[in-house]
Amino acid sequence: MPSIPEFVTQRDVPDLIRERLGIKVALSTIHKKFSPRIGEGPAPVGFWSGRPYYRPDDILEWARGRMTPTRNGAA
Repeated sequence: MPSIPEFVTQRDVPDLIRERLGIKVALSTIHKKFSPRIGEGPAPVGFWSGRPYYRPDDILEWARGRMTPTRNGAA
């Protein structure tokens, strides 16, 4: 993604997170977390032809919020 569009789909999310935060995440994980049943993803801005669209800043904020401190005090 050379330039960040105003809105992205779930398919764009793994590349966005990897490029901006350096974190690898699978598309299947995004589909699972963002599904209405699980409900752990950010809220979509709107829908186009039934497909949810998200703001990139909301996605990056969501990804940063999922990070946890190191485990067992390990560095």
